[in-house]
Amino acid sequence: MNPQSNQKALLGGGWHDWAVRTERIARYMVTRYVVIFRVVRDKWRLSAGLLALLSLSVLGACGDDDSDDRGNGVSIADAKRVSAIPAGAPLIDQDNLAFIPKELTVPAGGTVYLKNSEAAVHTVTIEGKNVSGVMREEDLLAWIAPGAGTYRVTCDYHPQMRATISVE
Repeated sequence: MNPQSNQKALLGGGWHDWAVRTERIARYMVTRYVVIFRVVRDKWRLSAGLLALLSLSVLGACGDDDSDDRGNGVSIADAKRVSAIPAGAPLIDQDNLAFIPKELTVPAGGTVYLKNSEAAVHTVTIEGKNVSGVMREEDLLAWIAPGAGTYRVTCDYHPQMRATISVE
């Protein structure tokens, strides 16, 4: 028997045939991988699009009418930056990760001054609405108290910080 024919018999058609079969298998596997990748990618795109659409519809349904959660329609306005606090004016200070005082009473339409006396950043969130933005050390703000009621004050960064403003 010829050594070349023996080698061809052992390799099942020769080296060239084996290489061709291997190349076909590799192409098939790459094609399957690409198809699977495209299917997964398209499903993720569809999922992301649906999630974005759902988020927008939920946010649109919630609305932001700036009224407190008691449903009385009282509008909670943003606080305004000021350069000084008048002597004896109602003040809520942020110091040692606490609002000082924890309870404050003011007349309707009165101004409440807000101050951050420490290096930690804080917010003043009244009835769920951030009225201050981020307050840094020594920031001073003035907030106009709306209609009569009790208003919960919190800090978005430090949940242990709580105070109450009673408006008469």
